[in-house]
Amino acid sequence: MSVIAMKVTTAEDVEGSKNLRVYTFEAPDQEPVTVVANRTNVYEVGDVAAIAKVGSVLSAFDDLEITKRKVFGIESSGMAIGHVEEEPGTELGDDFSA
Repeated sequence: MSVIAMKVTTAEDVEGSKNLRVYTFEAPDQEPVTVVANRTNVYEVGDVAAIAKVGSVLSAFDDLEITKRKVFGIESSGMAIGHVEEEPGTELGDDFSA
């Protein structure tokens, strides 16, 4: 697995948290990915972001392995790294950093 450019299809505040949002990201030939993220980078529907899917090992983040996690009871299945200009579905590589 690596980092893939994906488009935001839903973006909502997490109930009970001032600092978290839950997103759905989609790209051609990919299953939708739900990500719970802080407000360091805020995404709106239609934005394209770099998404590390479950199983990715990110060399740019000291070999961080992405796993599923529950945050505020919501399963998060990836990590949003930052906005990108690439088309959804573009492979960005495991050494990508925004």
